[in-house]
Amino acid sequence: MESSVSHAREDENATNEVVKVKLTPELVRLLIPLFVLQLALAAAALRDLFQRPRVTGGNKLIWGIVILVFGLLGPLAYFVFGRKE
Repeated sequence: MESSVSHAREDENATNEVVKVKLTPELVRLLIPLFVLQLALAAAALRDLFQRPRVTGGNKLIWGIVILVFGLLGPLAYFVFGRKE
């Protein structure tokens, strides 16, 4: 009985651990292009959003929030689903 309680406590403690990632030069070289890609996609999506007369769902404000809040997925979702031809 005692062993099952200690295992439960160990599992509980394992879920509360904070994972620390060391910011190495290799990681920075990987993250910078992803950050630039995210900014470029967001800028292109926002530019298209402002120039387009209508979007899917009819609400440009919501699409603008989606583009800005959801990182890489926001602009991609806009380009796939939001643009109304």
